Amino acid sequence: MYVDCPACQTRLQVRAEQLRLARGEVCCSVCQHCFDALARLQDDESPPGLVPLVDSPLDSAAEAPPLMFWSEEMGVTDDEPAVVTLPEPMWEDEDLAEAEAKPRRAAWWWMALGGVAGALLGVQVLMVFGPRWLADPAWRPLLEWGCARLQSVGAPCALPPLVDVRLLALEAHQFTTHPQREGGLLFEAELVNRAPFVQPYPRIRLSVEDPFGGSMAIGTFAPEAYLQESVDRSALLAPEARVPIHLELLDPGRQAAGYRFELLPPE
Repeated sequence: MYVDCPACQTRLQVRAEQLRLARGEVCCSVCQHCFDALARLQDDESPPGLVPLVDSPLDSAAEAPPLMFWSEEMGVTDDEPAVVTLPEPMWEDEDLAEAEAKPRRAAWWWMALGGVAGALLGVQVLMVFGPRWLADPAWRPLLEWGCARLQSVGAPCALPPLVDVRLLALEAHQFTTHPQREGGLLFEAELVNRAPFVQPYPRIRLSVEDPFGGSMAIGTFAPEAYLQESVDRSALLAPEARVPIHLELLDPGRQAAGYRFELLPPE
């Protein structure tokens, strides 16, 4: 049996059992128009070109499952249950390989980007906190341990010596007229390292003042200028070590009434 849709004139195949369950009402699968099929039912042989699927709404009180009608062109008979198998997508080998490679490339890209960002962050941390860590004695054991590990694998690593000029002092200092050179001044003192670690020799900034407190002359002197020849200038100043300071200067030409000195970190 078949019936023509009054809306789009599509010819649909139906069965008596299905019409009875749906109370004669069917819906066209082409235009979705619902109508009473009993009034348009025809008993002629099934003509070609039947639409394969028609949905028929059921009454809300009915317990029957929704109806699905199939044409003979799809190879489904009235005696066999209708089973529809969706075709699997056809993939070429190259397309499949490219589709699988895209997530891997994206993952590697993000991993590389994260590594670069982490390295830049590490460089910034070292630039900001590195000098502070190197100058802090509390970090020294950890830094020395890390440097030793790098040296064990052949990587070059050398830590600069600790420097804390606050723990350096000039004792027994005096500034007098040079006893042997006319027009010269002599500054003598004793450099003491009060730190519990070795330190390099500092620079000394010395200023000569007039009677009114003004600076007559200012000079900054490296260890080569104030250490005697008998002192090893390349060595470090050991804890509690005392080294004599001897600095000869020219008289600025006016009466010197005082002097000031300051210890500066080495260059």
